[in-house]
Order: sequence, then structure tokens, then C-alpha cells
Amino acid sequence: MTAHPNRIHTILSTEPIWSAYALADLQPTFEPDCRWLVADSVDGPGVVLVYSGLDPAILLTVGSVAAVETILQETPDLPRTVYLSTRQEHFAVVDRFYDNRADHRPMLRLALPSGVELTAKDAFLQRLTPADADRLSTLYAHGGPFTPDTFDSAQLAEGVFFGRADGHGSLVAAGGTHIVHRGEGIAAIGNIYTRPDSRGQGHAKAVTAAIVSTLQVDGVHTIVLNVDQRNEKAIALYEKLGFKIHCSFIEGVAEKK
Repeated sequence: MTAHPNRIHTILSTEPIWSAYALADLQPTFEPDCRWLVADSVDGPGVVLVYSGLDPAILLTVGSVAAVETILQETPDLPRTVYLSTRQEHFAVVDRFYDNRADHRPMLRLALPSGVELTAKDAFLQRLTPADADRLSTLYAHGGPFTPDTFDSAQLAEGVFFGRADGHGSLVAAGGTHIVHRGEGIAAIGNIYTRPDSRGQGHAKAVTAAIVSTLQVDGVHTIVLNVDQRNEKAIALYEKLGFKIHCSFIEGVAEKK
């Protein structure tokens, strides 16, 4: 059920917007944490990626629903606890194997259409580096609904992060990339957050535009992001910047049935 990386790449490349994270995980640095499972069906191939670089492991599905079902049926040693990232059309199949009711997150994948270019015009924005990891963690610790929960300081090294600070040097807003694969020209934006006492002042818009602008200068042409379907303000913000909804999907921690 395993396959050569070239075949996996071919399957993922048929839907690069949904497969952005998986395509980035094909980079050699992530190889030790990736288990790739592939199957064929009359409707085409499917891929299930189990990424163990985070806890719990992420289970991501791509391609034919029937092929994904075959993979799940024929792989009894899948992790007991996973974090799902599965397209809406795959969820009915995944739901037969994993219970996601306790952490069921209806999500949207958005992407910036080709030809839409953003510019960063805010002189108060700071490009963040690994030295800013503690500042970011302090910002996210303010919490609240839709607070980023997948920030890893390692993302700062190769990613693109920007922030705005108050007069004391503390970040009031920030955001960056979950993944960047410059060889494929793809990136996923995330970790966008504004401190509760500083919302409604355009911080998130400025931060997101700066991230996108920098990625585009770097030659990244496929830029995606995820947003909770219940976060109407964030959806409206991203659509104003030019992002378009690509598909719906389900996230969240799930336990094997």
C-alpha cells in the first residue's frame, strides 16, 4: 500500500490547494515523520498521510473516497488517537473508523487566486525570527475563541512571520506560515491572532497582507489558509484580501473506534 514518492507527488498534484500540507511534507526533512498510504479504486487513487511530527499524529486524506476507504480498512495499525484533516466528502468514511464527536471542527480551505497580488504598506510591522518565539507564545496565551493551537517555534526558522508590537514591545498581533515549500511554490498561512484588547484596528489584515506579499516575492504561487466555518469575521477578512473558498473539511482530535 506504500508507494514511490514520485507517484505520491503525482496524486497530490492533481489537487494542490487541498494537498498543500501534504506536498510540503514530501520534503526530505519531514520524511522520518511521514507514513504514506496509497490505494487505487475505479474512481481513481487515494492517499492517506499519517504525520507523526505533532502530537497527536495528523491523519490527512486526499483523492478518491473509495480508495481512502480501502486504505483505512486495510491498515489496522493506524494510531489510536489522531488529529483529523479530512475533506467533507471523505468524512463519512473516516467516521466509520474514528470518533470525532468530542472535537468536531467544521473548517474551510481558502486559497488566493492566481493573479491576485498583495502589498505590505505598514511600516510598523516587524518580520519575526526564531528569537521572537517567546513573544509569540505570550501573545497566543491570551486565548479566546479560535486561538491558534498549532504554533511550533520551529516554524519561525523557514517560515514567514510578521507582527505588530505595542509601545512596550509586546506583540498585539501576529501571524505566519504553517508550512512553506519554495521548490513547489506552496505555502499555508496560519497562526493569525490579535490580542483581545487590540481587535478591530486592522492588525490581522496588515499582518496577513505582509505574509502574502513576502511569499509572492519569494516565488510562492499557491497560498492557502484554513479558517473555522464559525469564525465569520476571519472569513470576511480573508475574502476582502482576495482569498476564495476552495472546499470544506473537518478537523479535530479523533479516537479510533
